[in-house]
Amino acid sequence: MADNIKPPLISTSRGQLMTTLKKPFFLSFSPSLRLGNSVKVFAMASRRVKLIDPEGEEKEIEVKEGSCILESAENAGMELPYSCRSGTCGTCCGKIVSGKVDQSLGSFLEEEQIQKGYILTCIAQPREDCVVYTHKQTDLY
Repeated sequence: MADNIKPPLISTSRGQLMTTLKKPFFLSFSPSLRLGNSVKVFAMASRRVKLIDPEGEEKEIEVKEGSCILESAENAGMELPYSCRSGTCGTCCGKIVSGKVDQSLGSFLEEEQIQKGYILTCIAQPREDCVVYTHKQTDLY
């Protein structure tokens, strides 16, 4: 019966390209697999973000797709400054030194500040692995 099982299709979220696993993959008691059907397995992308505080201490966290840096840092036990959690105040400001983030939901930072690498950790969602200096709110004034 195991010979009739087809490998599941793997897809990242948002309708991206699907591919077939090359190795056998089994899920216990799955009616779909017992019938020989393909099963969709969705994988969430995640990014590694290294946060560097004013004292130079570094901590690397994982930020899952759809999550912001601040939320993921808090889930990892870090305490970062914040106030609004909506990208409107600048309290959570950091400065990115490598990598890219999406912070299109924010309205506080001016384009010049964004070009210099300033980000708002409460809304910044990494698009690739990043290195970020935290506690940069006083740099904005």
